[in-house]
Amino acid sequence: RRYIEMAGRVVYSGDDRQALILQRDRTHQVTAQIHQEALSELRGAVWDMASPDDIDGIIRAMRDTLRKCGVDFFGCGVNLIDMGQTPSVRVYVMQTGDADTWKEEEPGVVSLIQRFVCDGKTVYRRDLLEADSFSEKPRLHRQQQVRSVLDVPFSHGTLAINSVEADAFSPVDIGLVEEMAQILAETLTRADDLARSKAAAGSLLATESRYRALFHGASDAVITFARTSGIVEANEAAAQLIGSDVSDLIGRRAVDIIHPDHWRRAIVTWQHQIRAGRPVYLETVMVDRDGRQVPVAIDGSRVDLGDETQLYVIIARDISERQRLERLSRTFARQSERLQEDQRRQIARALHDGGN
Repeated sequence: RRYIEMAGRVVYSGDDRQALILQRDRTHQVTAQIHQEALSELRGAVWDMASPDDIDGIIRAMRDTLRKCGVDFFGCGVNLIDMGQTPSVRVYVMQTGDADTWKEEEPGVVSLIQRFVCDGKTVYRRDLLEADSFSEKPRLHRQQQVRSVLDVPFSHGTLAINSVEADAFSPVDIGLVEEMAQILAETLTRADDLARSKAAAGSLLATESRYRALFHGASDAVITFARTSGIVEANEAAAQLIGSDVSDLIGRRAVDIIHPDHWRRAIVTWQHQIRAGRPVYLETVMVDRDGRQVPVAIDGSRVDLGDETQLYVIIARDISERQRLERLSRTFARQSERLQEDQRRQIARALHDGGN
């Protein structure tokens, strides 16, 4: 197809009138513009991909791009190499008169595609009837009357087109297919990124689900708070410890749940250990909704979220029973000392009396 720009005017010479017609061949400029617009649309489709499953649509869009750009082909396809234990090639076949489909290539084709990709150079077979360097005529010409074949390698395989005509593809056509092969490489990279994002999202969701199960199922009270916004999260054990509902804890300052006689000392200890970069451990007294004092042991840490946001996590355990046992132990120790002292006095007195 040629694009001719024509301009004309009437030229007078005496009584004679003549038409002056100028024409300029703009085929190269118009073709380049058509190609550029088609490739731009194709790249836009790549970045509009929402799922790795959209790759089939992108490959079909490549066929449509070839047609828009006036490339006369019989079949086109994408050969993708799968480097498993046994390398294989899956090809998406788009052939005139047949339905589009994925199929597995024969072993001989697999080694040929691998060779093309390894060499990294465009391979144009102008006429299989004149030269059949890769023994393709039995497979392509006898079955489909194909005479010319073009393979352009990219990172994952090759983009291929063929024709039933000899030497069917011009240098402009070949340049177009080479640009499309680069876009195809971008497509597969995009598909890989989407697949990884999907897997990461699934993993994150599973991790978050496990975190939620651990957070809310923990027997110890777990509270997350920020300096500016107060308590942002608390589990059911924390609500039970403080005698409140979880929703009532959200937004309260962390110091609000510490007994007034103890919160200053708790803050000083907390800040000192946080600044030293150590995990926090302290014992203090919380106060529940009814004003009851609850002795607790607190483990705490700071979490940097990477966007200059810092959260603090505390795990509080009720140590009322431990302190009760410690008091009993101290009482028993004092009673034991008094008993031993009484026994020593009795023995000393008996020895004194016996000596007299």
